Amino acid sequence: RDSRCQRRDVRASVHRGLSPIFPFVVRHRDTWTGQRRQVARLCYIEGMSLRAAAHRIGISFHKVRRHDEAIRFLFEAFETARRRAS
Repeated sequence: RDSRCQRRDVRASVHRGLSPIFPFVVRHRDTWTGQRRQVARLCYIEGMSLRAAAHRIGISFHKVRRHDEAIRFLFEAFETARRRAS
């Protein structure tokens, strides 16, 4: 692979790692069901697209999108509770 591709991959990894949802997913993914855990790992940790994750897991794009929405909802609820506790 050329250096441009490597730089792009590093930038994407850094961007994912700095996202506020990244530590939430890493911390909570083991409490989720198998498919949701797989979607979290592939999309939020590895940076795979929803469509590619659906293909890799072997479920529909719609199901992956629903798991993604649920993860985002859980994150928002967690953040709201954290802000209220502060």
